[in-house]
Amino acid sequence: MDNGEILLEAIGEISDQLILEAEKEPGHKNRSFIRNLIAACLALCFVILPVNAEMRTGYISNLLAPFYGGARTEIVDSIGVPVGASVTVGDYTLTADAVIGDRYNIAIVYSLTHVDGKMLPEGLRFDKWSDSGLRGGSGGGSMSHSLSSDGKTLFITEQWTSTERLFRIRRNVTRRFENLVIWKKGQEEEPLVQEGVWELKFTVRYRDTTKTVPVKNISVTGGDGAEYTIQKMELSPVGLHLKMVGTPVRNDEHSLEMYKGFTVQLHLRDGRYMEVKDGNLGGGGKLEKGKFKWRYGAMFDTPVTLEEIQSVVVCGTEIPVK
Repeated sequence: MDNGEILLEAIGEISDQLILEAEKEPGHKNRSFIRNLIAACLALCFVILPVNAEMRTGYISNLLAPFYGGARTEIVDSIGVPVGASVTVGDYTLTADAVIGDRYNIAIVYSLTHVDGKMLPEGLRFDKWSDSGLRGGSGGGSMSHSLSSDGKTLFITEQWTSTERLFRIRRNVTRRFENLVIWKKGQEEEPLVQEGVWELKFTVRYRDTTKTVPVKNISVTGGDGAEYTIQKMELSPVGLHLKMVGTPVRNDEHSLEMYKGFTVQLHLRDGRYMEVKDGNLGGGGKLEKGKFKWRYGAMFDTPVTLEEIQSVVVCGTEIPVK
């Protein structure tokens, strides 16, 4: 880059990006497929769910259970939204069940089932996936899988935390999943179960509960002595976003300590501290100016109402939530 400009993105102490890459697994190889066969078996439909009535019965928290489990159902029910977009290829149906998020975070839960209700084989995975219209800016995230207790449903949870605001204009997204295979650690080839492309098109709509917390250029010190000045803090029941300026990245082995040392906790009004894990910290700028622009974002493991939060503790510095 010109004039000594550096751009760096550090993803959640590396863990989020490692999770994302790990889903591709060792030995992963792309396969070609016959598009005319896919066209013959592809069927797309959209399901409209009675949102208000179902939310009152805990329907949304059930759909989002693979992401949050049974935690804080009253919050999940109030801001989560059913999707209901479904597509069948061959013997397998993929459904986008529900979505939850805020201005910078989003989580979508999908479910995969056999059309005849049969049990799914262990290690069933999509060979690859791609998205259109989902992410804003850079950031970090993960794609996780879990099989239901009866073995008949594979839940796929996609989570993304962005450095920039999501869905500034359009909220239409397209998600493509290709070729079902069986993954086993260490194997060279993944046996093909079902060839095809599962494409889902849906509109992402959820209530943005993000609030701006007043800050007046609060300075904090992170790992390896890195200094940051917090210029803006945005908080919601599901996540946190910080806009900062601070120490430029050092191009040596100590730079990783900057990211490891950037810690965030929520101090709740009942006295408990809730650690915020897997945050995304990224920065960039020109070295000669002496400071980088930094962004930090995280999606909470468990949702929490803003009324419950007494303060946000950044690198040991307590910032009241008023």
